[in-house]
Amino acid sequence: MLCMAKIQIYVPDELHLELRKYGQSINASALFQNAVVEKLAALARDRAADEAIAEFASEFGLLTDAQTSELTANDQNRAKQLLDTHKKSRTPTGRKRVA
Repeated sequence: MLCMAKIQIYVPDELHLELRKYGQSINASALFQNAVVEKLAALARDRAADEAIAEFASEFGLLTDAQTSELTANDQNRAKQLLDTHKKSRTPTGRKRVA
C-alpha cells in the first residue's frame, strides 16, 4: 500500500475558479504531484551541472569572458561553414546533388 502525506497548497482565487470550471476532468492532486516531480528533476539536473562545472573548474580553471567569446565565435563560424556546405550539396528542391 502506498502511503501519502496530506498537505495543503494555496492558489489565487482566480486560478481556483479556472480549475473548478473543469470539474473532475482535472485531478489537482496528480497535477501538483507531476509538477513537483518535474521541478525536483530540474533541480537535480541543475545541481549535477553545477557540480560538474565546479569539478571542471577545479581541474582546469574557469574560462575568461574573452575565451568564452572566442569559443562562441569559432562555434558560430564553424556552424555557418557546415550550413553553407550542406546548402551547396543540395539542389533547389532539397535533393542531394549527384556528382
